[in-house]
Amino acid sequence: MNDNNHGGKRAGSGRKTRTNEQISIKLGIEAIEQVYGSEKAYWIYFAKLSKESFNHFKLLHENVYGKVKETADVTINSENDNFVSRLLDIPEDNYNKLFNEETNG
Repeated sequence: MNDNNHGGKRAGSGRKTRTNEQISIKLGIEAIEQVYGSEKAYWIYFAKLSKESFNHFKLLHENVYGKVKETADVTINSENDNFVSRLLDIPEDNYNKLFNEETNG
């Protein structure tokens, strides 16, 4: 067995309990109110920083609207017919026959 304590299950690892998360949130809000006066003042300050810093803008945007999910824009046109037939594993002759029937009829 490997005794170097790297990898695998370790005590204290993993997600915090719900109670610990709520305690952290409460302490964070109390600290924000102590430093900025209110949560609103904190977010206003953060929004002002976001005008000058992309990192602040990104954090603000993700906290308000959620993280942006990556998407792939896939456009299929007649130039990509061979790609689609390979993707669907349809012999090109059959694909062309199906494609022409659907578009012409």
